[in-house]
Amino acid sequence: MPRRSIFPALQATLLLAFLALALSGERHDAVTVDEFAIVPAGYAKAIHGVAANWLSPVNPPLVQIALALPLRLTRCVFPRDWLLHPATEFRWTAGRLFQRANHDDYRRLFTLARLVSIAFSMALLLVIHRWAREIHGEGGALIALALGCFSPTLLAHGHLATVDVGFAAFLFLAFYFQWRGHRDRTNSLKWKILFSLALAAALGSKFTALFFLPLFVAFSLIHKPYSLRRAALHGAFYAAVSLLTINALYHGEGFAKPLGSFETKSGALSFLRSEPLASFPSPLPEWYIRGIDTEASRIEERRNLFFYRGEVTSGKSASYFAAAYFWKTPLSTILLVSAGLFLTAARPDTDKLRIVAAPLFLFLLFSLFIGANLGIRYVLPALPFLFVLAGGVWPFVSRRRAGRIAAGTLVALTALSAIAAAPRFISYFNIAAEGSRNGWRLLSDSNVDWGQDLGDLAAVMKERGIEEVFLSRFGLADPALYGIRYRPLGEYRGKGTIAISAHHLNGITPFEKVGAPMVMALRKAEPFARAGDSIFLFRNVVPVR
Repeated sequence: MPRRSIFPALQATLLLAFLALALSGERHDAVTVDEFAIVPAGYAKAIHGVAANWLSPVNPPLVQIALALPLRLTRCVFPRDWLLHPATEFRWTAGRLFQRANHDDYRRLFTLARLVSIAFSMALLLVIHRWAREIHGEGGALIALALGCFSPTLLAHGHLATVDVGFAAFLFLAFYFQWRGHRDRTNSLKWKILFSLALAAALGSKFTALFFLPLFVAFSLIHKPYSLRRAALHGAFYAAVSLLTINALYHGEGFAKPLGSFETKSGALSFLRSEPLASFPSPLPEWYIRGIDTEASRIEERRNLFFYRGEVTSGKSASYFAAAYFWKTPLSTILLVSAGLFLTAARPDTDKLRIVAAPLFLFLLFSLFIGANLGIRYVLPALPFLFVLAGGVWPFVSRRRAGRIAAGTLVALTALSAIAAAPRFISYFNIAAEGSRNGWRLLSDSNVDWGQDLGDLAAVMKERGIEEVFLSRFGLADPALYGIRYRPLGEYRGKGTIAISAHHLNGITPFEKVGAPMVMALRKAEPFARAGDSIFLFRNVVPVR
């Protein structure tokens, strides 16, 4: 074991390594699908307040606004006139208008927003280290931190201007503060306040946080059984802080209006229109409820298509997220997490119970009940718990030199996996999936292709002397921003170079239509080049008739 004085230096080195890798990913990745809509929506909400509540309602506004805060220091343009005609899916149109109005400064604006996400990631890593240190000691904390710093999934989404890592940080903080409050009874009020604020921030970042409320209640009762009166008082305090925060984020729009007056379409919220609830004053803002309704409707109507193991479907698969985790996590990390889980099962206690229960709950929730099979990022909040769990290996292996070498080797292999993947973290797959070049055959969407490889396409075109391509890509960012001269694939007439992204090659084309005959012909043809891991180039392909 290294001397105690060296631990801060090792911690700083790991964090700097994460920062360097995350910045390499930021420089490489073009504006991705969700970023295209989230950053303009966040900026609109930051400068226009209540008038923009309806824009991009599929997530609460806290992280969206946080990502857009640096843009307020620039000459960014988003006129209020764009918000005069509310429409649920206007977020894509708003993204196009925003891109056109800020074309010359567009890439720099997204870099600024991404720096906020990197800051969220660094804060999350610090809390991972602290929690693991308090449970497993310094050695275990370094293992947990290293797995986090070199996690391809955290590196992939921790530098993008989306809500995923911000929500994961707030949710993890809430669990940590609740646990800390049960450990430190002398300062219980401080931890209760911090827990309430973190929980409110999670609720203000993603609707998924609502499903964790029963888990927080269960952990409170396990650690310290309350009388009904005490439990009610604590619950009322937490609810009040959460409601105040959420209403503040939405500027109180719709607060206290009858629940039945809100326009809801999903079956999940149909009960709000029935008496006596219909006449009950709403404790939540209108667009918090309607945002939940929008997400529920999209799931119920099966508007999303998923690609999993060679098949396109609109239905969920119970094994999807477990498979995505197995394929997109370094095998060395999986071994350490599995060892931590085994050791926890062998010697269970209430401290470790929540570290196992939280990720298990999240995987089961998304695998069986809610959410879309669109990427491992949906279960990203489970990863910090797994890293802390893996830190539990150290107290057992540190007693023998062979054990220390084994643990150090596995951590080193995880680091090498991340470094080898840089800067293309989004498309990372481990050797069990035959690597990043094969991953598109197993999964699609944000697991592989999120519109991030336009810079690679520009480089391949320059290297091979290709002046123009017929392009079909999963994304909405203007390829011209990355130096790409292109025409839509729909204009292809049998001659020229085709560039098509993996998601479209897998048969899912949400933003543009590509005919099945062309997709079939391209899937049978052999690409002559590849840009990054997600864009394939073909020449003179004739559509199947």
